[in-house]
Amino acid sequence: AIETNTMNDNSNQTAHRRRKLLRAIANLGSGLGSFLYKPSRARAFLSHLYEFRPFGYTPRIKTTNWEGAVGSTRDSLIQLRRCRLEYGNMSFEEIVFLCLLARKQKAKGIFEFGTFNGITALQLAINLEDTSIYTLNLPPDDMHNVTELGSYHRDQQLHPGVAGSGTAFLGQPEAVRITQLFGNSTDFDYQPYCGTVDFVFVDACHDYAFVKSDTGNALRMLAEKGGTIIWHDFPNAPGVKQCLEEFSGTHQIYHVGTT
Repeated sequence: AIETNTMNDNSNQTAHRRRKLLRAIANLGSGLGSFLYKPSRARAFLSHLYEFRPFGYTPRIKTTNWEGAVGSTRDSLIQLRRCRLEYGNMSFEEIVFLCLLARKQKAKGIFEFGTFNGITALQLAINLEDTSIYTLNLPPDDMHNVTELGSYHRDQQLHPGVAGSGTAFLGQPEAVRITQLFGNSTDFDYQPYCGTVDFVFVDACHDYAFVKSDTGNALRMLAEKGGTIIWHDFPNAPGVKQCLEEFSGTHQIYHVGTT
């Protein structure tokens, strides 16, 4: 989902949500017989269904397509490196879109909530050569904060104390433009980044209270220069959906179809 002033409306969300649901249902037949004997397979299926369940949302949030968001991509080149995706990462399609949008917005300072393995930060740095990227993650040595990644068990495995942080960009030449930050996003000091950031990507804890807090802090960082906010996992994650439906009462939000 995007908060910006350059989107065009498109109403193709229903068919896309149906495809996602069918993809989840298709996995049911292959694993149903083993659910009683291998509970881990049952959890994997429920995880897949969680990720792709087709939520509707308020009509205040408009739907756009790639061209409506970034214009023609016919002559656009996006480079991907060390892009081995796993649970917790965006899809290839979403990463390409994020890089195209940041490039179109001519982002000079990007703030990312939720580093994880650093794949997203690295691709942004590769494709925006003059851009500084700040990426915030929970401290790896503070395992007391593991529940702050959300109530969903699999999300808690993304804690940097378990999964590491920013491993994708370590040792890469673009790492000089990527600043790894650690802290709890609800009480982190964002003042040094106010006025220097013009593009914010929110993809940390998906629980409502955290999404709302991260959104408020994103707005504060953008208050001086203006800019764009991107949220991942809308409308699949209930907390993200609830926050953005409320936020759409005062700001124009767009959902990019197929993401």
